[in-house]
Amino acid sequence: MGGTRIGFSEVSGLTQENQAIEYRDGNFLEYSSIKMPGLRKFSNVTLKRGIVKADNEFFRWLSSIKLNQVERRDVTISLLNEEHNPVMVWKILRAFPVKVEGPGSRPAATRWPSNRSSSPTKGSSCRTSRPRMYLPPPGFHFRVEVLGLTLPSDDLRFTEVGGLSVEVATEEMAEGGENRFLQRYPGRAKYGDLLLKRGLMKKSEVWNWARRCIEELDVSPKDVDVTLLNEAHEPLMTWHVIGAFPVKWSVSDLSATANGFVVESLQLAYRHFRLDA
Repeated sequence: MGGTRIGFSEVSGLTQENQAIEYRDGNFLEYSSIKMPGLRKFSNVTLKRGIVKADNEFFRWLSSIKLNQVERRDVTISLLNEEHNPVMVWKILRAFPVKVEGPGSRPAATRWPSNRSSSPTKGSSCRTSRPRMYLPPPGFHFRVEVLGLTLPSDDLRFTEVGGLSVEVATEEMAEGGENRFLQRYPGRAKYGDLLLKRGLMKKSEVWNWARRCIEELDVSPKDVDVTLLNEAHEPLMTWHVIGAFPVKWSVSDLSATANGFVVESLQLAYRHFRLDA
């Protein structure tokens, strides 16, 4: 360790793993996510030994940390055979301490009384009657279709849909002789923008449609169907979005430390939608 040979009684934490990135689109037939390899992660190494009198080297090393400044040392751990020759060697680069723990005392284990529960045996019955509850459908199984575009199936595999909302604007008017409140009258309905998200896709007809609308101002509105599916992949509810056209396209931030995939977002303005349930 940094040029010093030290004996320890126990070493643990010599592990490394690749963190998985989970991805799933709404039209995926399996109720599970797709996993792909992400960042590599190394565990902390724990070294244990008996207390050595007047040896505070590890505590001094830990105490030397100031803000994010620390002395890093290389650590070599060797597995030896009966002739004290290395069989396997782990080289830990640029290590620094994060915890130094002294000895502790622990009382003898105490057995506490426990409660026991018995299950019905053969010849007895245990029944509970309760009314059947309504269970709302899950929101992770859905399908998106852009009508009027000839698209491969992968071009419509979106992971998130938002913006299916409508509100009615109100107009306030003061009434003579009535000072307690303002009269409010309904106005026009207002629909939010439809937001579609998915993993970044190359050679996409959806992207070509967005590029023509945004960059070339060749706006061609399309109808979009968003369908919520049941466990048999059959439609439960369908939102028919009328007259949609792209107004914004963006990708997620790129980060060398983030364990995730690149997400592209497409924002669509539309006139209104109809709901079939």
